[in-house]
Amino acid sequence: MWGLIQFFAIRVQKLIVCLLSLTTKNEDALQPGFKNWKQALEKFNEHQKSARHRHAVQQLQHIKSGPAAAQKAADQASARAAFLAVFGSIGYLARQGLALRGQEDSPGNLMQLLELHSEDSQPLRSQLPRTKFLSPDSQNEVLDLLVYGIQQVIVNAVQSSKQFGVIVDGTQDSSGHEQVTVY
Repeated sequence: MWGLIQFFAIRVQKLIVCLLSLTTKNEDALQPGFKNWKQALEKFNEHQKSARHRHAVQQLQHIKSGPAAAQKAADQASARAAFLAVFGSIGYLARQGLALRGQEDSPGNLMQLLELHSEDSQPLRSQLPRTKFLSPDSQNEVLDLLVYGIQQVIVNAVQSSKQFGVIVDGTQDSSGHEQVTVY
């Protein structure tokens, strides 16, 4: 059975060249590639058994199992946990109808909530100082995603029901603008 590594090849001008073998920097690795498609499986199996390819696979596995890979996986897990905390905090504040951002000199509800939550969450505590998804644009994007999710729930409920109703209420505010609420 062929695995993912055996198919890790690039097609350039109707040629197949094994990228793993190219990484070994052997002179013979820079062969012109594969052109004869009638004997493709036979040639791929032959190449897969070659010392050059086995050496390249071992190097790749060594890189993937090294300490740098483990550290990267840990960093990704920490960043994911922090992002989920930010996402949940924005959702909570939006559900409560509270502002996310404060004035220029105050941190705002979102930052205060995240700082409170970081006392109990090591991933959030480590990621919060260097996080890039707390900008106003990122916050608005998360809000847009939440809005889209709510819209999809409503659309699915309306589409799956035989009947539905909409209640609209409107009133003028003090400046004379009509304020409409849909229930």
